[in-house]
Amino acid sequence: MERARETSVGAKTVAKAKELWKAEIIELISLEEWLDTLDVVLGGMVFDMHVENLLKMSEVETVSRFDRPKAREKTVYGTSGLRPAAFAAVLIWLERLGFDTHPEAFYEPIIKRIKRASYLDENELTCFWHARERGKFKTSEHFVDAQTKISNVERIVMKGRTGLTIKVNRSTDPLGLIESLQIYRA
Repeated sequence: MERARETSVGAKTVAKAKELWKAEIIELISLEEWLDTLDVVLGGMVFDMHVENLLKMSEVETVSRFDRPKAREKTVYGTSGLRPAAFAAVLIWLERLGFDTHPEAFYEPIIKRIKRASYLDENELTCFWHARERGKFKTSEHFVDAQTKISNVERIVMKGRTGLTIKVNRSTDPLGLIESLQIYRA
């Protein structure tokens, strides 16, 4: 969070969004690429923690596409990815944690389709409500490492962007392992 900075949507980000809108299923690596167009530090953070871990924390589901084998092939190839609304939901989740991800730049074309839909899934509803939000929203996230025993823990409290409060319990050794992380805005 200390290295997070204000970002803006540039031509590179808009071009990436147009490229991603064409795909029915967006590859997982595209999440890193989108964040890299905004801020290299933000894309690097997702690269370091792996996209799969980010998806588990944000509780966004991936979908898989399997290619039909040809007559002489003996293996089936499959790829995992995100639907466009799920991709936007991950960006919204990161924004609620205090990162400047500009999900609205990605989901604008999706909103038109969502407004005409009879049924919405969870990710489409997330996009719809994010588009309608005014002002600052309440949020609360808490992460705990229950497997690693950490000694010599210090508590750090920081004020993040847009009024977020971040409480970190981390070790004082050079690795600085995090025992728990709490992010909230009242």
